[in-house]
Amino acid sequence: MWNTLMLGFLQVWASGEKMSIKGKLLEELNKREGKPVSGQQLADALGVSRNAVWKAIHALIQEGYPVASAGNRGYFLTDSSDLLSASVIRSWLPESCRSLKLKVYREVDSTNREAARLLSAGETGELLLVSDTQTAGRGHNGSSFPSPANKGIYCSFLLHAGLRPDQLENVFSGTAVAVLRAFSALQLPPLSIRGTDEFYLERKKTGGILCEANSSDLESGLFDRLIIGIGLYLSLTTADGKKMCGRNRLIAEIASQVRQINYTDPKAFLREYNAAREP
Repeated sequence: MWNTLMLGFLQVWASGEKMSIKGKLLEELNKREGKPVSGQQLADALGVSRNAVWKAIHALIQEGYPVASAGNRGYFLTDSSDLLSASVIRSWLPESCRSLKLKVYREVDSTNREAARLLSAGETGELLLVSDTQTAGRGHNGSSFPSPANKGIYCSFLLHAGLRPDQLENVFSGTAVAVLRAFSALQLPPLSIRGTDEFYLERKKTGGILCEANSSDLESGLFDRLIIGIGLYLSLTTADGKKMCGRNRLIAEIASQVRQINYTDPKAFLREYNAAREP
């Protein structure tokens, strides 16, 4: 229940609508990824009194939100929460990615399908779509992709391309390398690759890539828009329960790495791709 309510709060923030003090508090606590923040720091960040913070915190606790007290150190969200937030993702993005539009959903049938719908509706920009769960997640060759809530990363990029048909294969290998680089940058356990698009962690399948191309100008022979879906179901905690990083930060790092890939120049990433492939 609280997952649904909390995601609702955070989606209001992402849409640009006015957010209540309670919603802003959840946003600030979510940014800290489980680390306590004092009432005074929260009051300063929100531009309200400490008494207003105290009242809002207690209201959230009474409503069932996973807010806990750390005594004099302040308040935090419990380790069980790793909620997706557009503004937290954006806070981790480098300046080079700030033009990327960002949409966060509680639930969609498929982030790739949602990207395709937005493209059909006239979307001309570059997008990153993220969902907490997918009801009809898809894998390669039409296979289903289980997408339980609060358990993984399910996202799609809608990007400008300009690729020839013979260059589409680069999208799989380049995107795979972007994910590998993101894991390396955050010092997460290294992934390996099987086939062209499946990720494995310690010999266990942990996700994959689904790419779709669109051409609005058949005469040019080029695919001008790409939809790149990335699905990962994995634990971001260590064996002793410590969080390695949150989903928001990993999504932002993947986005940063994807934007750095030049799919027309496979020489820049094929060596890394081949090195990560299992025999």
